[in-house]
Amino acid sequence: MSNKRNWQLEGSETMKIQRVYHISAYIIFNSLLLFILSELFFYTVYSINDHFQRSNPVYERYGADITRKVYPELNRTEVDKLIREMWSRKYTFESFTQF
Repeated sequence: MSNKRNWQLEGSETMKIQRVYHISAYIIFNSLLLFILSELFFYTVYSINDHFQRSNPVYERYGADITRKVYPELNRTEVDKLIREMWSRKYTFESFTQF
């Protein structure tokens, strides 16, 4: 009978294991849920910020007059498009230039 008892857990031990399992599952689920909701919140905030932020750093730093002097043949929308294209490019490594 003692051999059989070693392989089986008593009722109180089983309840303790179930309780620890339920509490840890609850904590992990809520942590993941909080992480996902915070990511969605910050994604929304930064998307709205990016939408309303000016996309032309040259105008912000030097003003619109300098662009009229540099690009006299282009109108403002063409200059905006040109500058947005230049400033939106990401830095990438090129092996043949080594930077």
